[in-house]
Amino acid sequence: MISRSQRSQGEHSLPLMRSLPTGSRQPRVGLPTPLTSFVGRTREIAAIHALLQQAGVRLVTLTGPGGVGKTRVAIRVAEESAGDFSDGLLFVSLAELRDPGLLARTVAASLGLTEIPTQDAAPTVSAFLREQSFLLILDNIEHLLPDVAPVVAVWLSQCRLLSVMATSRSTLRISGEHVVGITPLDVPAQADRASLDQLGSVPSIQLFVDRANAAREGFVLTPAIASDVAAICELLDGLPLAIELAAARMQLLPPGALLSRFERRLPILTGGPVDQPPRLQTMERAISWSYALLTPEEQRVFRRLAVFSGGFSIEGAETVNAGDPGTLDVIGSLMAKSLLFQEHLSNDEPRYRILETIREFGIERLEEHGEIEEIRNRHALHFGDMAGLADPAIWGGKDHRVWLDRLEGDFANLRAALSWLRDSGNGAAFLRLAAALGGLWQFRSHRVEGREWIAQALAYPGCDVQAARATALIKHVILDRGLGVPAQPVMLEEALAVRRELGDDRGIAAVLLQFSGLSADAGSDDDAARLRTEAAAHFIRATGPDSIGWCRWGDGQAA
Repeated sequence: MISRSQRSQGEHSLPLMRSLPTGSRQPRVGLPTPLTSFVGRTREIAAIHALLQQAGVRLVTLTGPGGVGKTRVAIRVAEESAGDFSDGLLFVSLAELRDPGLLARTVAASLGLTEIPTQDAAPTVSAFLREQSFLLILDNIEHLLPDVAPVVAVWLSQCRLLSVMATSRSTLRISGEHVVGITPLDVPAQADRASLDQLGSVPSIQLFVDRANAAREGFVLTPAIASDVAAICELLDGLPLAIELAAARMQLLPPGALLSRFERRLPILTGGPVDQPPRLQTMERAISWSYALLTPEEQRVFRRLAVFSGGFSIEGAETVNAGDPGTLDVIGSLMAKSLLFQEHLSNDEPRYRILETIREFGIERLEEHGEIEEIRNRHALHFGDMAGLADPAIWGGKDHRVWLDRLEGDFANLRAALSWLRDSGNGAAFLRLAAALGGLWQFRSHRVEGREWIAQALAYPGCDVQAARATALIKHVILDRGLGVPAQPVMLEEALAVRRELGDDRGIAAVLLQFSGLSADAGSDDDAARLRTEAAAHFIRATGPDSIGWCRWGDGQAA
């Protein structure tokens, strides 16, 4: 049995390693000695440790994006698990290994086994570990896959007491593999920000403060900077490497000044410790490492998916990839390689998200490939179509709440689409989208923002799409009334003229209904009732009696 004291003694032939004396019957084993404190992960450490103790669990792979802390978690778990492996444990870093064929020789050398140039080292490792109760930690193995997976599988099959813990951005895909996703650290909930004590107990905040104190002695969390630190951790999605790189900037900038420079994250997240591998000295290099391991098709889909802000559906992903039927398979592969995360299920429809710092990298690649304009147009077209389907359902269909929830879930994407259409000069599409979102603006209390978008669209030069303009004018009046702002009857008069010219009974009814509301606001109940009756007649002509609900609702209010 290996004690903690034994693991801290002995020779120093391996840099930053704790080893057993070479005279012991056990093979040389050891763990790196991290130079910084470990923060959080209590639940994860306990769960992984418990998993390794289960009978039949012999391969555990810790997956996650670059910079999420897989290596640190693996070391911590190994420390907790040392007493469970009577013949020892060994940490083998593979980050700098480029030839998959050298895996066995690298492990053999780490075990202190004599190398025979003409002999394959894999059987030597198997023979040595065959009856050893041993934990082998293979760190950063993703770039050697899939070539090395069969070697690991053979070791596990031939060495009945051997357990392997691997860290990787993708799975090994070996039978019996147990995959544990290492996710970013928790970021502060809005409710926690009111209390400095609660904020200080959030792991991402703890990590930032700890590393900031190392960069600038005396750095502490105070009420004056707490909200800025919380915002930084949230913008970085709780990604430990990004937080550490940002915290190191406290040597030069206070949190508020750093936060003001976060329009682009990657140029700020640089300057990591020189004793770390180059891929961990900047966030861009950490992400580039993962990107370089993708196939050309995976790279193409990944950078296109980066156009989505705040998540996306399969349908949206297929739209920006021009209906490519292989998109679904690539999404699965990107998830397996820790570049995508699946979010909550809404109406049985899965959603996916790219961490914002990683998404910024994807946008840069999209620009490099000259695809940014085409993909942003596809993105905006997708959400324009969605809003067009949602609008009539929200104002009179049975799926009112379903569509509102769906639009609310894509609020960040809708804002991005509106901004792109406005800034790229597509005034007609900008007007249609702003108007079609009237239900979202009104019923989910985004009235001030929605009114501003519609006002911008109506004022857009050269935009004279009659039907869309009439809809926008009506929605503007609805939002005015919802905000208690004096409505402009001239807007309704223009909209009514357009609807009559188009012979649009439903549109005419919608305008008359708003005229009735203005009459009711002015105290003219009889005029309001007459206009509602006229509106109901147009609704019936347009789509049948189920469309007159708004008129009857107005009658009920009046009564």
